[in-house]
Amino acid sequence: MEDTKDLIEKKLEKLTEFRAARDMIEFQKRALMDEVKVPAEVLEVQNRANDAAQKYAAAQQRKIDELRAECAAKMAEIEVPAEVAEVLKRIDHQRGMVRVFQEQQEKTMRDAIDAKRAELFEASKHETENVYSDLAARKAEIEAEFAGKERDADINIANLEKEIKADIIARAAEKIAEDIEADDLSIKGGLYHAVYARGRVTWKAESLDKVIKKLAEVTREIDAFVANDQLGTIRKMVSDAVMVMMKSRKEGDPSVALRKI
Repeated sequence: MEDTKDLIEKKLEKLTEFRAARDMIEFQKRALMDEVKVPAEVLEVQNRANDAAQKYAAAQQRKIDELRAECAAKMAEIEVPAEVAEVLKRIDHQRGMVRVFQEQQEKTMRDAIDAKRAELFEASKHETENVYSDLAARKAEIEAEFAGKERDADINIANLEKEIKADIIARAAEKIAEDIEADDLSIKGGLYHAVYARGRVTWKAESLDKVIKKLAEVTREIDAFVANDQLGTIRKMVSDAVMVMMKSRKEGDPSVALRKI
């Protein structure tokens, strides 16, 4: 029995080694993934393009502001002669022309801003478009490289855990056969504790009713035993009651949980 316990303890220690190796694989994979970053020179290209776009947009906005101020000044110069209604119509027309001119100029400038942004974006994209595809390809290579290692490690861990649980259950069955109340059925080893749990016991209600009736009959026979030698009959009745009781008892399968210490 002790040899079996030693073997299980060694397997639990081996499980600790397997899980540590699995964690190291994940650590190495994460370290490689962290190294896959956008190069500084690529970020610099993008930053320069953004700065250039912002400066151009700011310069164009200043021109728009100047245009608005200029047009507002022209509007203010247009005086309305109170005595001539025709002049008023002409003034409204002139103002309308100024507004149309202003809107056209602003649209032209906004279109120029959009076009410049697109031009700068395309220029930076041409310089950096291969970088991101290369980064994605490198990450895919890392995933493929570690996929097999992770899968093999997981299979080894699962197989060893299954083996440990089977050994624990087999050892417990032997100990319980020797002593039904045995309680030293769990084992610690390495960083893991293999905790054994007995199967859940349930009883059939209808069978228990039969047991109660049988025991009542035994009680009556014991009361009559003093006057009549019916020891054989009582023994048989007790045996029958025990048999009925055992048939009504149902015990589920035991289980083992592997817990980290």
